[in-house]
Amino acid sequence: MKLKNTFLIAVMITAVLLISMCNDNKDNDLRIQAGELATYMTNAAEWYRNGDFSAAYDYYLEAYKMGQKDGTTLYYLARSAWKGKKQYTTAMKYYKEAEKTISAAATLSDDYMPLLAATYFDVAYINYLHENQKKYEQYRTLAYSLLQDVIDLNLDDPATYFRLAYLKWLDILEASRINNSPLPHDDCIDIINMYRKAIILFELYDPGHEYHATAYHNIGVIYYELHDYQNANPFFAKAVEFDPDNITYTTALRNNKSHI
Repeated sequence: MKLKNTFLIAVMITAVLLISMCNDNKDNDLRIQAGELATYMTNAAEWYRNGDFSAAYDYYLEAYKMGQKDGTTLYYLARSAWKGKKQYTTAMKYYKEAEKTISAAATLSDDYMPLLAATYFDVAYINYLHENQKKYEQYRTLAYSLLQDVIDLNLDDPATYFRLAYLKWLDILEASRINNSPLPHDDCIDIINMYRKAIILFELYDPGHEYHATAYHNIGVIYYELHDYQNANPFFAKAVEFDPDNITYTTALRNNKSHI
């Protein structure tokens, strides 16, 4: 009996040691996974910031596969699929998932409202490019309302001002086209002022944002369409200063100079 008890005790001790070893191995695996996930997220953000959206997508996708499915990751995964891979269907899939996740978070905190507005804006704009008028109108309405709410909350998000200005510009262009009428000067100036507000906030909070240079370029475009080439020129030039390799910016500057 004594020998049997000793054997049972030995078995129990061995079992405890094995469980401990398994837990240690599990903890070690979790630490390794956490490190890999952090690396994927860091690389994704860095490539996105540098404008390589295809590489960013690859890293965001790896993070997604590891379970990183928060609203911010889903948004940039979707945006990278569109900008980097030109995959409309894939982008729409992740935007839909982002919309659901961010909407739930936005009910708890206003801090998520700019990201939700960004999601609506992107979906609207992509469908505008793909000439899906019904989807564009649906998400344009959602984006327009929420972007204005974000501004009313004084959250000072520069991209929000940029996105709302861009939607207003699309509205003006469409109305001018349908009515075969000139662009309304005062409305155009209001949009320019909204872009100026975005630029001020970008310079304060996020000078490297992808919309920063585009805001300068878009002001130049509005002045150009108003045939105010003198005022357009410094804005086109500033966009080129930000991104001298951007063909759209350099072409716009060259074309505008031909009118001066």
